[in-house]
Amino acid sequence: MSLFTNDLSTINECFGDGTLMLVDAIAMTGLAIYKMSRLDSFLTVLAFIPMILLFVVGSFVGKFMTKKWEERQEKFSELSDFTQENFSGIAVIKAFVKEFKELWAFKKLCKENEDANVEYTKYSVMLHIFVTLFVESVICVILGYGGYLVYKDTLNAGELMKFIGLFNSVIWPFMAVS
Repeated sequence: MSLFTNDLSTINECFGDGTLMLVDAIAMTGLAIYKMSRLDSFLTVLAFIPMILLFVVGSFVGKFMTKKWEERQEKFSELSDFTQENFSGIAVIKAFVKEFKELWAFKKLCKENEDANVEYTKYSVMLHIFVTLFVESVICVILGYGGYLVYKDTLNAGELMKFIGLFNSVIWPFMAVS
């Protein structure tokens, strides 16, 4: 029952917000890359080579995170099943004076559920920090080479800021996939 409840909300989110976000990401990414390449094609390539690497690494890490998510869901399912069974059989538990035993078993399942959630959250936060650090380093590269282009009068400062703004609009689809 717990998996059904959690999966139902995930499916709703996927087909509701997910479809809208996918169309938005494809359209916005395509237009932003087009505008960026019109400003400076080499700078665009320089910005997206690391992003492609992030995309590839994100695909592999995504499989690991999916495994951790499934472990988390399994622990929650075990906890929910145990709770439902105990509520259904409360008369039998009381009749055989097994409250203390069931309480300890419940405590053990709660600890396992907590550990699975903490582990998933720890890896999720580390992934988010890594992706943010990586993206910010790409922005530093853009600023470095873009500053050189401004110095050489190939690009003006406003166009560089426009380029960085367009790059920022493209970042979230890459971050979402990774």
